[in-house]
Amino acid sequence: RALVFSPLGDEARLRLVMRLCEDGPMSIARLTDGPGITRQAVTKHLNVLSDVGLLRS
Repeated sequence: RALVFSPLGDEARLRLVMRLCEDGPMSIARLTDGPGITRQAVTKHLNVLSDVGLLRS
């Protein structure tokens, strides 16, 4: 369980998961819309979430 929940301790990753849960699948470009997070950061966070099985492409 810790492997799954630990990545959600990061606020940016938690926000990404919440947005995907609310809005459904979307591109990295769409996830980077608005201020506060770069494409590189989104990619890094999505990879972490995917590695623990919380996301799939």
